Amino acid sequence: MPDTDHPIARPRLRRSISILPALVLLALLIWLERWEYRNFASALGAVGPGPLHTIYIRHAILRWGVEGFALLLVLAGSFTLTGLWNDRSKARRRATELSILDGALFNTLGALLMVVDRQGRIVRFNRAAQEFTGYTLSDVRNIPFFWTRFLPKERLEDILEVFRRLCDAEDVPTHENAWVDHAGDSHTFVWHNSVLRDDVGHVRYVITLGVDITASRRAQDQQREVETRYRNLVENSPDAVFLVDPTGRFELVNGSCAAMLGASEPHDLIGREVIGFIAASSRGQVARRVRQLREQGGSAPATIIRMQRMDGSEIEVDSVATAFSAQGATHIHVIQRNLSERRRLEREIVEVAT
Repeated sequence: MPDTDHPIARPRLRRSISILPALVLLALLIWLERWEYRNFASALGAVGPGPLHTIYIRHAILRWGVEGFALLLVLAGSFTLTGLWNDRSKARRRATELSILDGALFNTLGALLMVVDRQGRIVRFNRAAQEFTGYTLSDVRNIPFFWTRFLPKERLEDILEVFRRLCDAEDVPTHENAWVDHAGDSHTFVWHNSVLRDDVGHVRYVITLGVDITASRRAQDQQREVETRYRNLVENSPDAVFLVDPTGRFELVNGSCAAMLGASEPHDLIGREVIGFIAASSRGQVARRVRQLREQGGSAPATIIRMQRMDGSEIEVDSVATAFSAQGATHIHVIQRNLSERRRLEREIVEVAT
């Protein structure tokens, strides 16, 4: 069974239906002629050939000519009606396409939306695209590849290759590239692509929607820069600095903290419970401070507590903690200064002085 829902099969089906009445009429005429000739021939059999037989043959030839002409008229009418039906269907589909492309949604989108034919000519250009480029639809209509003037030269060939792939019906749902606006400023866009096909399945138009991600990309770059600076500051700090995740484990540890707690490398502490490095005499005090920070946020004043190193020895530290929220969870930033080491140095200075 043919797939009559396929766009290629539908025109063939209409042509077959248009020929069907003419074929039925032709079969009926042939059957009537054969039936009439058999009856007349049986009647002439008793008389033999003669003037009456000649008259019948002439009459039959004339009638066949008239009936053949009528058959041609039926065929011509069938094809004419089919052509009108197809033209009307195409006009209806075209009207549907235009109504979609010219709708209020097309012009109210904040993103750039363009419809380009296979020759690279812009056939639809929404208001956001006109404001970005500084051109109206009448300015750009029917100019092949007008939109390429807004592309960076170094990316031109790559983007034209994407357009060629879309015209060849390849699936290129998204791609990213920069466009230059009418003021000369560069913007980064993510383009979402789709196509409209004709009756035989060929790509007729390429529809592309461009979302400006310049601001979000700039914010991401700034965030990465801040994170890099913070990490450099933490790693180079002479004080012990570490982050505690919502589960109470080390999330970030600098080199000074690892050395203070007797670890060989900072990653030796990552993922381990912080409570295991707090001396038993200070755990109650630290638990109250952590609970207060998680409930109220803000910072806790500097407090002297005792920490336990990996070898089991204890040290006295001056600790400052600040709570902050990230991705809906509370993290704690802690800075500690080793008082035991400082007091040891102070004692040595006093001993030398005396």
